[in-house]
Amino acid sequence: MECSFRVLESFVRILSKITGKFRPLTYVAIFKRIRKIDVKKMMDEINRSNMNKEKMYIIIDSTGFKITDRGEWINNKYNKKRRGWIKVHLAIDANSLNIVSLSITDEKVHDSKEFKRLIDPVVKNTKVVYGDKGYDSKEIYNYLSNNGIEAVIPPKKNATTKAKGSPARAKLVREIKKIGEEEWKKAVNYGKRWLIEIFFSGLKRVVGEIIRAKKDEYKFQEVVFKIYSYFIMRNYNGV
Repeated sequence: MECSFRVLESFVRILSKITGKFRPLTYVAIFKRIRKIDVKKMMDEINRSNMNKEKMYIIIDSTGFKITDRGEWINNKYNKKRRGWIKVHLAIDANSLNIVSLSITDEKVHDSKEFKRLIDPVVKNTKVVYGDKGYDSKEIYNYLSNNGIEAVIPPKKNATTKAKGSPARAKLVREIKKIGEEEWKKAVNYGKRWLIEIFFSGLKRVVGEIIRAKKDEYKFQEVVFKIYSYFIMRNYNGV
């Protein structure tokens, strides 16, 4: 699915000759038209797609898209500054593995900072949220508890059983200390969380994990195109 604008121009010219139904565009014209696409509408469509669903089991996590097509070992070998990542934060439905909400940031934004942005669009339709320890915070536990959502998020090792700041989190910590983390994970079916890793693997296998755009605004646009393309394929073609 990845190609340069010049390659795309060649493809359009061939398609134009075969069909005879449209005039071919130059790569410059293709570039300009693509840059005018409103990616916010794409993200809104994804976030609205599951508004009316019944109570869902949601899995949240993030993954990175490389902002270079050069191997990381080359950068390390020659002590070149790494160009970073574009970070995609996703919430998916554990049953269908479809995207229910997303946000896109640079690599410096911690997962927990994007939590509410992911869950807010589907908060009324969510029964359980699965996440890793990166989402362990009193604010997140309180937010889920206040909305009647079960948090299946393992607390960090230094978590206290005291209820100060979050009774819901303290209750979970006490339960885990009583039966052990592994038994707790079995009891709450924490293994569901790994389904999002399967989703990420499929996403990158289909659309790639390299971002070729140079300007920041185009980098984010390219990521949205990738996510939206995969969203359409999964929802309408059963990828």
